Amino acid sequence: MNDYRNVLVHVSDSERSRTVLSCAAMVAAAQDASLRAVHAVEPLYLGVGLSPESAMTAAQFGQMAERDRTSMARDRVLDAGRATGMSIEFESPAGDPVEAMSSRLRVADLAVMGQPFDEDADGPSRR
Repeated sequence: MNDYRNVLVHVSDSERSRTVLSCAAMVAAAQDASLRAVHAVEPLYLGVGLSPESAMTAAQFGQMAERDRTSMARDRVLDAGRATGMSIEFESPAGDPVEAMSSRLRVADLAVMGQPFDEDADGPSRR
């Protein structure tokens, strides 16, 4: 019997995410486990303190940027799936990323998450 049947990996649009995803895919493949990639990141907050017209433009820009971030993460998951021959489930839930990951961790046997570097777009500075 395999120790891990369900592996959960946090993915983002950062370069570091590619390495984390590759590690999770190797573990899942070795264990013959399913792999689920979740793109749960803090939303971009734009437009605070702006005029209504400027805030609307900032909101539209934010929506486009969020779609781009999700698309980059999805592309990384698709690339990892092709490289490993695995079918990797992908989702990008809205809302609080901590809650999104916490709720999905309840059914995972193993979670793989990376630590952001200072140059990563999706994480806080470690300084």
